[in-house]
Amino acid sequence: MSERLTDVVQGTARRISRRGLTILGIALLLTACQPKASAGHSQIVDGVRFEYGLASSAQVAEHPPRHVEGAMHGGATRPTNVYHVTLALFDAANGSRIDDATVFLRVAGPGHRHRFTIPLEPMPVASAMTYGGYVVLPKPATYRFTFQARRPSRQSTRASFQVERPS
Repeated sequence: MSERLTDVVQGTARRISRRGLTILGIALLLTACQPKASAGHSQIVDGVRFEYGLASSAQVAEHPPRHVEGAMHGGATRPTNVYHVTLALFDAANGSRIDDATVFLRVAGPGHRHRFTIPLEPMPVASAMTYGGYVVLPKPATYRFTFQARRPSRQSTRASFQVERPS
């Protein structure tokens, strides 16, 4: 190879290498900003305990029509890949239920090429406030649920969970 061509090739390799390292660094920083996903169903973040539940729409449809879970969010007649997500929030210091939050759920995983966020509706269950909504989980796999709870006059709190969709 000529000396000029060797210089061009080496210069290009350095630029690609620097660009690749820059992109890798940015990706690592963005990953570090995400809340760590918990494998359990309960997590405490900034003094708030998040407890989520997941039930297939078929399970929810088994409730009698007059039952709060049978009629919530427009009813429970849903396809097999739709799941009902519930979230209960508690003050971690004293265990009291948090019932004044606005709650959102972000889902990432198979079938969710772009992350999307859905609002979870407040719903009383056994006279305690819970938040819930339906989400599509297209196939059995690991998903990441990130809940965001906003309370009046308080900073928003997020908790992430690794969720295995049942077969």
